[in-house]
Amino acid sequence: MLGLLSVARGQSAPATSPHVEVAFTVFSLNRLDGLHYQPKVGASLLALEFFTQTRSALYHYAGEPALAFYEANPLPDAGDPAARPVAVAFLPPGIKRVLLLFAPLTVPAADGRKYGVTVVDDSFDRLPPGHLAVLNAAAASYVAQIGGRRITVECGLSEAVPASGKVRIAFTRFLPTGWARVASHELSMNARSRVCLVLFPPASPTGLAPQIRTLVDEARGSDSRSMADE
Repeated sequence: MLGLLSVARGQSAPATSPHVEVAFTVFSLNRLDGLHYQPKVGASLLALEFFTQTRSALYHYAGEPALAFYEANPLPDAGDPAARPVAVAFLPPGIKRVLLLFAPLTVPAADGRKYGVTVVDDSFDRLPPGHLAVLNAAAASYVAQIGGRRITVECGLSEAVPASGKVRIAFTRFLPTGWARVASHELSMNARSRVCLVLFPPASPTGLAPQIRTLVDEARGSDSRSMADE
């Protein structure tokens, strides 16, 4: 399983609209400002706060599976174009915790959307405390050497690998000339750390090294909830 539950880039909402309740964090390679969402029907819009090097605090949502994000706050009348969402995340029924990865669309969608949203399974079953996984959002495949483990990193979320202390990761990629190390990364984690390394495309069109961001969540106590929920 890749761990990608959905990727919203202009598609329509599902035909059925069951009620969902979910906790989520957000992240984008470049910090986004001015985005809001409605936590539940009838509630005032709540502003999202993105950080440049780590995931956001934990937000909560209850409603239809199409979680909409807006720039206008408060929302104008429904007929006003400013009332249209600029991003939508489609949440599968039954999911309880996700990471939402935002990326600007190359061309805005006809319905006014400016951002695509990738929904990633962020459950503690998928990424337990004391484990590390790689979320590949780059347009290439890699092999990651994590301590004594060697895993293939395709598009999506890799398997979770147990790790602790100082962790060194080396990324190799197959090139026309053969296998080559293109990036390395180092971090520290403990038994409570849930670490998601996100790989973004290289900063330049001719670059080989992915841009790497380290998203850390520290589980608290035995109930495996985020410290951001405190």
